Amino acid sequence: MHPWITQQLAKERQRDFIARADRARLARESRHVHRRYAACGWGATASRAIWRRLWPGARGGEVKTARGDPDGALADWRHALDLNPENHASAYSSAFLLEREGRLAEAAEAWQYIVDYCDASGWELTAVWPREELQRLRGLLARKPDPCEEPQQTAG
Repeated sequence: MHPWITQQLAKERQRDFIARADRARLARESRHVHRRYAACGWGATASRAIWRRLWPGARGGEVKTARGDPDGALADWRHALDLNPENHASAYSSAFLLEREGRLAEAAEAWQYIVDYCDASGWELTAVWPREELQRLRGLLARKPDPCEEPQQTAG
């Protein structure tokens, strides 16, 4: 394997390790909070609060998508992304949902966000697939006729 690729993979693994360590720290703190809430009889409330703290907006977006509320799901994922810009799950989910909904220009914007973030973070390998998706969507948009244009009439 090329040394540059090996180096990039090592950097990404290190970032992933740090992110997992942060999540583990949050989980440890959350367990402590949960025990305190449970001692007061508020266990279910604590569980919901902890879930929102660890993965804000992600679960709500999935639920709203399943219920047929794509705009609500997108709003939840946008909120989760505002709270934690490194939460790429929300960005990916938004891109896929927008494409399923036929909102290709908005889906391309979501993929562009992911590509830009990966490039700014130095994650060249991580950006390869989102870049391919972005190019695919741009190709679809280039072939898609503009609904505002008048249809061409053929003589005959």
